[in-house]
Amino acid sequence: MSGGEKGGIEDGEEPKSAAIRELQEETRIVSAEIIAEVQKWLTYDFPPAVKAKVNRLWGGEWHGQTQKWSLQGNRLTGKIPEVIGLMQALAF
Repeated sequence: MSGGEKGGIEDGEEPKSAAIRELQEETRIVSAEIIAEVQKWLTYDFPPAVKAKVNRLWGGEWHGQTQKWSLQGNRLTGKIPEVIGLMQALAF
């Protein structure tokens, strides 16, 4: 991953570590853990008509992604205030 991109797995980083790091960076929740994850990597590409339009409008050659999905959660380990704080911040 280059320094200009947002999100994703950094060089040498495990997918589970990346998922927790991204959650912490985007929400400030530090007590989450991986509850479950899909076993296989999920890959998609844009449908041909969408890909042609995106390439024309945005320039370049755009492709889909390969992703690893996981269920992250807070098992209510006494860290409820950090979740409440995030909810209050979003409710402005």
